[in-house]
Amino acid sequence: MKTVRPRHPGSSDLKRDRFRTQLACKLFMAMKSQHEDLKWKKRPVRIWIADEARLGLQPCHKRAWVMRGVKAHNDSQIRYQWSYLWGAVEVDGDESAYLYTNGANTEFSLSFLEIISRKDPHMST
Repeated sequence: MKTVRPRHPGSSDLKRDRFRTQLACKLFMAMKSQHEDLKWKKRPVRIWIADEARLGLQPCHKRAWVMRGVKAHNDSQIRYQWSYLWGAVEVDGDESAYLYTNGANTEFSLSFLEIISRKDPHMST
């Protein structure tokens, strides 16, 4: 049976939204105050949430027909066939990016970040 996750009785949607907005503003101001380039300070900050998921197949032992009293031996090598799905969604925007690969390494990670960066309208400025 699925049930809704309980919430604190004193929680408020308005307070939660206000906290998120204030936290985001404080983060933006802190980031921009640390950077010395004035051109960079004028650009809007976009927050993305990203994750990767490993999808795959791990073959398992199969059933076998044997005579009663005989132990079935199924010598098989376990092999892995993995694929990775990379996904990112912009927090306050309409953009999203996805990448489907056969592995996970630095090259794939950088190519995924490149896909996200191409979604920035201010990238060329």
